[in-house]
Amino acid sequence: MGSPTIHKLPGGTVLANQLGIEFVTVVIPQPDTIALVSPSIIEALQTFGSPLRWAITAVDCEAKTFSVEAMVVTSVPQESRI
Repeated sequence: MGSPTIHKLPGGTVLANQLGIEFVTVVIPQPDTIALVSPSIIEALQTFGSPLRWAITAVDCEAKTFSVEAMVVTSVPQESRI
């Protein structure tokens, strides 16, 4: 299986930026079995931060890849930490 491609999406809200949330699109090679789809997505997103929410937005059957759009926490503000 190849490496994921991660793209930061432009924009985002001020609150998201203050909370350290990035909006990303990840292009991931299709795994061999359906059981490996979710773990593959989470693993690819964790290279960038902690995934909050994600959704598969496109499947390319010829290239055997799929695209995932996600909200990823990249940092937590000091005042939010316990």
